Amino acid sequence: MRHHIMLLMLSDVKTDRKNPKRVSMVEYAGAIGDCGVTNESAVRHLLLSKDGDRNISLDKMFLFATEKVQEPIEIEQPSPDVALGITHFGYFKKRLTDVLPCVEESGFIEVVPYDARMPISETRRFVLEMAERIMDYAEAKKAQGDTVVLHADLTGGPRHAVMLMFAVMRLLQYNGIEIGKVLYSNMGLKIVEEVNDVYGIFDLIAGADEFAQFGSVSAILRYFGYDKKILARPPHISERLHQLLLAMHGFAEEIKVCHYGAFAHAVEELSKALKEFREGSEADGADINEGMIAQLRFRVEEEYREILGEKIDDVKLLRWCVNHGYLQQALTLFTERVPAILTERKILQFTEDFAAKVQASMRETDKRSWVFYLFADYKDSKGAGQVDAFLANAKKAYRRIMQAIMADALDGKETAFSGEEGWAAQLHRSVAKESAVKYWSERAQESLVLENEEDVRKIYEKLLAWGRNPQEFQEKAPADSLWDSLADALCEKQLDMPEEADKTAREALKKEWHEKFCAQRYGKTKLKALEKFVRGNMNANTADKIFSNVSLVPGTKELFSFRYCLEQGGISCRIPHEDFYALLDIYYRLKEERNQSNHAREDSKPGGAKELRSLFEEALPLLERF
Repeated sequence: MRHHIMLLMLSDVKTDRKNPKRVSMVEYAGAIGDCGVTNESAVRHLLLSKDGDRNISLDKMFLFATEKVQEPIEIEQPSPDVALGITHFGYFKKRLTDVLPCVEESGFIEVVPYDARMPISETRRFVLEMAERIMDYAEAKKAQGDTVVLHADLTGGPRHAVMLMFAVMRLLQYNGIEIGKVLYSNMGLKIVEEVNDVYGIFDLIAGADEFAQFGSVSAILRYFGYDKKILARPPHISERLHQLLLAMHGFAEEIKVCHYGAFAHAVEELSKALKEFREGSEADGADINEGMIAQLRFRVEEEYREILGEKIDDVKLLRWCVNHGYLQQALTLFTERVPAILTERKILQFTEDFAAKVQASMRETDKRSWVFYLFADYKDSKGAGQVDAFLANAKKAYRRIMQAIMADALDGKETAFSGEEGWAAQLHRSVAKESAVKYWSERAQESLVLENEEDVRKIYEKLLAWGRNPQEFQEKAPADSLWDSLADALCEKQLDMPEEADKTAREALKKEWHEKFCAQRYGKTKLKALEKFVRGNMNANTADKIFSNVSLVPGTKELFSFRYCLEQGGISCRIPHEDFYALLDIYYRLKEERNQSNHAREDSKPGGAKELRSLFEEALPLLERF
């Protein structure tokens, strides 16, 4: 069911200039007839209009009312229509009883008092109150599965009333309320005009801004009456404008999926369509629709200036995506196009032997370019092989270091978790003599990262608190997942039974031992057992599970491989090598981020967009310098 409601700013009643003792009446054209209030003509016009094959009937009216319209009409002589003491508001209702009998019913009209003496800047409170009242009504109807259509009369009130009305309407339209007829009572011509086209200009401007900022064309297509599923040209749209709108739509669609070839083609088509539209409309004049777009194209052309042209510039396209908030698209373009940018601009050059070697390592079914494969998967065994040994030894060293730190914590001894004597410093000293460190010291040292440092730190702090307060565990076991994990691992260690033994018997023995351990009287005894276990008897799998482990920063192997190839002469680079390595570092970090986002990783941390933007702001200046 559709519910029609009306919004208006109530006008005051005017007296006849020739006879101030009487109310001024205006005879409007057609079936509207005599009206004593400008708003009256708009209401009558609306009630004569149709919604489909039915006349519109109003379900509710919302109006702004100044103090003046709520006061008696200043008239010296009563008439059959105007009694002494009747208010402007009362007269308005009385005039409509013949076509809208419910106008006098309680609750049919909701009034928001409006203080016309307030500065315009403070009228937002009235906008908000009116919008809230209408939304309350609309939400109640929507809950029943019904639709609300809002009609508006822009005629009455002070001179700035139109701004007030537009503000309310835009808020409501944004919240999903359908805008019906927008009316203006033209007393000079004695007609009521439907000015939806004028109101719609705001939709067009908003749509153009939406396209300029975000590459979305939905609002513009909606303004011109397109069916987005078909995109057939409406009869009132010129072929030239149609082609421009199709090009804008093509760009908007391709940026969503960001397949480079199709996206690049869409950019080229948009550039071509804008050029043809500009030249054509300037040459032969433009109809009203073309004229509107012609006025708005300046902003669009300015926002798209960097990427429009006969040939697409990948770096400028990347910058445009970042500047306009398309970080996911920028991520895709960056990881796919940086290898091509570096080779097409001859930043990197390759010997024939090296190119053949890389191509020979590709599978026959691999359809990627060999350059992209070089960046994505190729690793020279001599350059990257030593990284595997480096990581394996780093993992062993980390495990020993972390077990010692955590065991000390269980014993109530505070050791440095971070800083000069922390786990990281100890780890770097332990792997200082590794071949990878000797080969490329600064890069190797920077490549190790603790996979879950924040949680490991929390474990350390918890164990330290336990070690300092063993009495808390006297004759009880804490309800704590970390305690359960450690106790369970200790229990497994104490079982003198192979894993392949009878499962039922094994579980029974395990449960018995676990209960005896937790039932020990002294908390210090329990903690001491855990401390000894953590320090020397915990196996590698358990240590990794509880205390996490170190891994390589994404791209470490690739960076080592590229360095080796540069040193051996298979690759030459015409920019400072450190700049190239810095770009590669960001490239592989972004590539890892893309992999995470593609797989919708749940373990991703908040603030990813900010970090992503920061990486782009580091990388793009490097590319732009090239």
